[in-house]
Amino acid sequence: MARDADFIVTKETTIYSPVDGHKADLALRDRSSGAVWICDVTVTDPISSRDPDARKGRGYMAREQADKKISHYRNRAPYVGFFPLAVETYGCPCAEVPTFLKLLADTGARRLFNADPSSYQAAKLLHQFRQRWSVTLQRAQALAYLGKVNEASPAPHTPVGTPDADMAPGDCFAIAEPLGELV
Repeated sequence: MARDADFIVTKETTIYSPVDGHKADLALRDRSSGAVWICDVTVTDPISSRDPDARKGRGYMAREQADKKISHYRNRAPYVGFFPLAVETYGCPCAEVPTFLKLLADTGARRLFNADPSSYQAAKLLHQFRQRWSVTLQRAQALAYLGKVNEASPAPHTPVGTPDADMAPGDCFAIAEPLGELV
């Protein structure tokens, strides 16, 4: 999304002394102003958390993780903008995520369409970026779920029926055993 908004994007960028050894997940540089923003992405699971406060409400753990990231980067990267992109596994983001998406959309509209941030193009870009964010989270959640299911089941799943060469179009499986009489 940031590249679509015409930012220069680098991943896993060292943002301060290499002795410290920490890298930010993303670094964005605005091509026109030269402004730099760094982003650190965190996905937290409120259900599996050991924190007793984790179940306080929707978005609580995302807010906690974002606050930790803000305090972590405050002194390490004082001359750049920072976005903690914290999200819960069920999709609830911290407050900085919509702000980040709006920054991308406004900058993209200004640069790509020479349009004002309150223009139709900016609103359309923001809508597209929100959709992409949502779909990306849904895909990641589905992959994580499938990974857990595959780890938990020792035997591969076998369907009840088997494909049959004489199946009619639209049929999925032939029944392996007769159903019996329905009462």
